[in-house]
Amino acid sequence: MYRFIGKCSRCKATYTVEGKITERIRACFILTSENGRKWRGKYLTPFQAVLQANCCASYDTVCLREVVGVTTERECDARCTGAKGHQCSCSCGGANHGQSFMAS
Repeated sequence: MYRFIGKCSRCKATYTVEGKITERIRACFILTSENGRKWRGKYLTPFQAVLQANCCASYDTVCLREVVGVTTERECDARCTGAKGHQCSCSCGGANHGQSFMAS
């Protein structure tokens, strides 16, 4: 599973999307969430991917960056599940990062 998180620059709403990469075409990919919704993404570098989504409030395009998780001894808590950034360093290794903002 891959997780992406981002914030609308206009209204500051945070979005999180999780799913599996189901198609790859050159530097682009399709991420399919568990409910079947498809999201278009692209690789900026071999190690950095982004998705584009539309904000429900402002209708602006929101850039969602892939969550990069590092497993550490720090306990996973509300700082992780309510996080708005794309870097995670706690016991979940990114699995719970931004969970509070999960988009459908």
